[in-house]
Amino acid sequence: MVLVREVISEEHRVLFPFESFNRMQSVLLPQLLGSDENMVVAAPTGSGKTVVHELAILRCYLQKAQEDQDKGKGNDNSRIKCVSIMPNKALCQQVCMYVCMYVYHICTLSSLPLR
Repeated sequence: MVLVREVISEEHRVLFPFESFNRMQSVLLPQLLGSDENMVVAAPTGSGKTVVHELAILRCYLQKAQEDQDKGKGNDNSRIKCVSIMPNKALCQQVCMYVCMYVYHICTLSSLPLR
């Protein structure tokens, strides 16, 4: 299993309150963090798919924010959009809460890279 500290920068580790990614997440990390390819994850309930989803959103957000910063556009959060489809309202609310927390966290940092 991959330790969070091995792939997530120190300032972003607070967003992942566990020591290591599980086996399924660890297998997906190279593609998730090192590729812009789309992915479909099919795994049983409780296997950690939501963490993979949240990490993908965070990576895309940080990538877009870095591009905007490099172009001198500042950190204009209103230009970044995300659509997620979830199987139920409770999961939608959970993911929305975490994504909002991630965005707030990122906006208070001076450093953007995830790794």
